Amino acid sequence: MKNIALLFILLSVICSCSPGRKATAKKELEKPKPFVQLKGGKMIEAQKVKEERKNIVADEKPYKKKEVIFYSDGTYTYAKAGKKEFVKKVKDGDLSTYRGTSTATSTSFTSGSVAMGGGWHTSSHSVTTNYIHKKGTLEVFPRSYTNLKKFILPGTPGYEDLVTYRKRKHKGNVGMVCSFGGFVGGITVIATSNPQGSDVPVYAGLAMFAGSIFEFCHFLKYRASAFEYIPKAVDHHNGE
Repeated sequence: MKNIALLFILLSVICSCSPGRKATAKKELEKPKPFVQLKGGKMIEAQKVKEERKNIVADEKPYKKKEVIFYSDGTYTYAKAGKKEFVKKVKDGDLSTYRGTSTATSTSFTSGSVAMGGGWHTSSHSVTTNYIHKKGTLEVFPRSYTNLKKFILPGTPGYEDLVTYRKRKHKGNVGMVCSFGGFVGGITVIATSNPQGSDVPVYAGLAMFAGSIFEFCHFLKYRASAFEYIPKAVDHHNGE
């Protein structure tokens, strides 16, 4: 029981390892004029634009959603990010940021009787995806390291943020591998030690387990903070 208590104490250290997030100021978007832009780049200015189930309607004239790539209703600007899905612009610049929200479902199993709530359960949650749009082009891309490398070149503002992201993500991955190895090794040593024998194997196992917690904190610190450099790269590229 003493060894199990020590394991739980060490495990509690994980709770203090998550990095905090810094709040960032939002830049106001300029109010756009209503328009519809079709495949090929044709721009249609209008007095009133609205989205319907199958069409984007500009001054009472409908355009099939599959033919529209950008449009503005006079309040926000939207870009096509799928066959019919449109995402909203949230930040302007040479690399503009668009954001869309979708619903994902997951299935989990809870032990116990059905009367007590046991069995398989399906739940849904919202997923937010950010996209980037290079000014003058006709397509948006997911805001990822791979896509940003196409537009933020070596020696230009924002590139160092991409380098930092890659380095921190790599360090985080190494930390996760070491954490998993130390955890499995520590548990194995403790589980196979002789209760009537020396305590050395137990302490060795606990040391390995403690090391795995340290490496897991390393993973949280570098892997989680790495993703902060993706929006930073966009902001610096845009001169912010």
